[in-house]
Amino acid sequence: MGLLEKSNVTLREQLLTGKKSIACWGSGFIGFSTGSHFAQAGVKVILVDNDPTIVARINAGEFPRQTSKGLVNFDIRPIVRSGKMQATTKWEKVISTDVVVHFICIPTEKDGKPWDEVLVDVIHKLCRLKGLAQVEPPPLLIIESTLYPGCTDKVIIPILEDNGFKLGEDILLGVAPRRDWFDSLPEKSLRSLNRVFGGINEKSQRIMENVLGLVCDNLVPAMDYRYAEMAKAVENSIRHVEITLANQLTLAYPEVDIAEVLRLAGTKWNIGTFHPSLGCGGYCIPIAGQYLLRGSDTPEELTLLTEAFSFDYERLPTKIAETLSNFGSKDVGILGLCYRPDIKVHSLSPTIRLTKALRKLGIGVKVHDPYYSDDEIRSLAGCSSFEFPDGLSKFDTIVIATGHKRYRQVREDELNKHLKNCRIILYNMDEIWKHFSLDGIQSLTIGEGRFFNARRSQAER
Repeated sequence: MGLLEKSNVTLREQLLTGKKSIACWGSGFIGFSTGSHFAQAGVKVILVDNDPTIVARINAGEFPRQTSKGLVNFDIRPIVRSGKMQATTKWEKVISTDVVVHFICIPTEKDGKPWDEVLVDVIHKLCRLKGLAQVEPPPLLIIESTLYPGCTDKVIIPILEDNGFKLGEDILLGVAPRRDWFDSLPEKSLRSLNRVFGGINEKSQRIMENVLGLVCDNLVPAMDYRYAEMAKAVENSIRHVEITLANQLTLAYPEVDIAEVLRLAGTKWNIGTFHPSLGCGGYCIPIAGQYLLRGSDTPEELTLLTEAFSFDYERLPTKIAETLSNFGSKDVGILGLCYRPDIKVHSLSPTIRLTKALRKLGIGVKVHDPYYSDDEIRSLAGCSSFEFPDGLSKFDTIVIATGHKRYRQVREDELNKHLKNCRIILYNMDEIWKHFSLDGIQSLTIGEGRFFNARRSQAER
């Protein structure tokens, strides 16, 4: 057995027997998910986070965030009680020869743009590994955070080399971006989803495969770390352009039920099924193009991406606000700040863009979301909140941006009681009340062929 294969087998055995452990830098959705899955597989894991509240929750066997359950669909109390998983605010604790794998799962975006500050800080801290005794295999750094193309070469590697590391020899490095689905679906779990990964050299690649294989069944090796780094931004940018086209069609053909056309088009084997919406949100799809633009030496060639941003961030919310104004809407209540149901993630939420567009036209707007406090809504959306369902009576127009369970569970008689002044309900994608009989209310859905088309005849009356 060669040294490379022996290192792989030894590391795997050391992890599974508890002789060596794994560190996850960051305990957000990705870091917490990574740590929990490895701990469940029998590996000792230490989560590093600077939020003492989050750390205390994890060490108490609690989910750090309510919506973390979408990525970790098992009870974490047994792995915490057994000592397999613990969290700490003291990052120095993982600078040890006992911690041989470091997953970097920290945020790399801020305000919808790529952001390196935390990444740089973590890499500098990991350089403390240089002063430790040599181990075989050497420490392995796996970047799970989304990176712009070239980030590893421009940011990470120079820091490591400046601190005396010989890449691929006394420290191993690889990139394995996450693909995640926030619902507890077995076919879309960390274990079952295809996982792209690439190392800085053959040794890094082989040991990465051995480590990731403990929790991932479908590994997809890239040619190297540069290809793995770029794949995440590319796949989500393609998705963003497709979604933007679906939304643009609703404006180009306002008299047509574009949602139905897209459903029919989606029956073709090589085309996804899309639905017009208020716009893209979240950490991945609407930000991915920004990573590609930053990493490119000729970003002016990526015209489709720049157009997608312009349409999604400015044109679409403005058009929706103008259409509501032409309908005569004066007071709008928006249900949902999260970008998708029952997940507390507001990054680039379409609701935030729509509230801004409505206020610009002088239309009153308030937002309700069961996952956010009044202060959070005021800070993020720039408007006040309201009670649900009692506060619905204040509005002539309701926009259901997010189909939270809380909204789905309301009774028909309760809605009719509180919607006495409502004339229009605009659905994003989840038509959660369409089956109710709501007296005197016009129900519309983005892209169904009546919303943008009806604005003309409505305005002329």
